[in-house]
Amino acid sequence: MLSGRTQFDAPCEWTHEEGGGMWFGVVLQGAVVVDTDGTTCDYLASLDSFAWLDTSSVPMRHIVPEAQDLHTIFVNVPEVMRGTCSELDAFCDAATMSRQRKGAIPNFYKSPVGTDVHAIARQIVECRHEGSLRGLYLEAKSLELLVAMVDQFQGNDSGAQQCVSCPRGATGRRLMEARNILISELQSPPSLEELARRIGMSTSAMTAGFRRLFTQSIFEFVQERRLDHAFVALREGHMTVSQAAYSAGYSRAHFSTLFRRRFGMTPGEISRCR
Repeated sequence: MLSGRTQFDAPCEWTHEEGGGMWFGVVLQGAVVVDTDGTTCDYLASLDSFAWLDTSSVPMRHIVPEAQDLHTIFVNVPEVMRGTCSELDAFCDAATMSRQRKGAIPNFYKSPVGTDVHAIARQIVECRHEGSLRGLYLEAKSLELLVAMVDQFQGNDSGAQQCVSCPRGATGRRLMEARNILISELQSPPSLEELARRIGMSTSAMTAGFRRLFTQSIFEFVQERRLDHAFVALREGHMTVSQAAYSAGYSRAHFSTLFRRRFGMTPGEISRCR
């Protein structure tokens, strides 16, 4: 699995020899054009997913059309896995894939990200584990993402229809801006009204769109980010439990309840694990 976020300060392009086989991918932020022969290309925007099924190794040109943050996840399915999983071989059947939104590139299929795929992708990019446990977690999540994407392309994702209404284009970019503001101003986030004003949306449209795009409310998002920061501070020994609770904006008792609910351990247990 390849997951990464890159800041491009200007339009850019590069060519990479893609190994043959089965590839799945998700664009979480930004946009990229992929091109295999100089004449045939496909455009992948934020919250697009793709499946590419090709047995040959192909040089693929990637074109970033403008300055942006590009955040993607790619999963390659090893040949040995396809040989032991009949469902993956069936997935490659042309009759199955003909129902999907076929791209211009041969054997390339696109689909808006479904809610199941989006939720797993978020868990991957927000992984808080380190060392060997991080590797184990990401390997497990990559398999979970693969299963969810196969379900999505075969029409079995119960949340796939909801992805059609996910905010996209200019609205999606404004909501990503709201998310970035909340992250950068986590200790003293703006009010909903102020945040909506800064991104150029109404409060109601922003809150509804944020929930559809990120599968949680703005309040839940801020709460999770604060708890994640507290987890790291406690694990690294930078704060006591009382300091972490104060930093997160909660009383010690309420902080302990929320912390255990999210991580399955009390703040004190995390501190003692150092």
